[in-house]
Amino acid sequence: MANFCEKCGSPLNGEKFCPNCGAPVVEAPAPATQAPFNPAAPAAPLSAEDAKDASDNKAMGILAYFGILVFIPIFAAKNSKFARFHSNQGLTLFIISVGMFLFNMGIEWATRSTTSVWGIAVPTHNWVYSLWSVIYWIGLIFIFVLAIMGIVNAAKGECKELPIIGKINSLKHI
Repeated sequence: MANFCEKCGSPLNGEKFCPNCGAPVVEAPAPATQAPFNPAAPAAPLSAEDAKDASDNKAMGILAYFGILVFIPIFAAKNSKFARFHSNQGLTLFIISVGMFLFNMGIEWATRSTTSVWGIAVPTHNWVYSLWSVIYWIGLIFIFVLAIMGIVNAAKGECKELPIIGKINSLKHI
């Protein structure tokens, strides 16, 4: 409600009409509020050209999330923006998983020792490797979940960025 009459400027206390001049009180419009961020909101509508590109290259977009197979859409669908988008995200996941694997091999090599049980060498590890193993498996599960999310987005024909890694550009000209 307005605090003062627009005609005569008299103070108002919630009346529908001004007590001084009798003019109707005009309610002020409610301030516009920004819609809260909703990550589940639908992606922006695609143009006809982008929609055709997405429908033609869904298989390439899905294939981008299957490890080393990411190189097939990178080279086979160079001109597709949809396939390049998903190839970029799939390549980022692949690079992270290879890096984790190599780091895991290094930690395993550095912490391995052997003992002899009845003349047979048995590898043993210390607490560092045990701790790293837990972190490594949590990371692999996280990568698997991101890959599933990417596959679902590609199957729907959407170009939604994956959480955490979505902003990383592994490929040029995306």
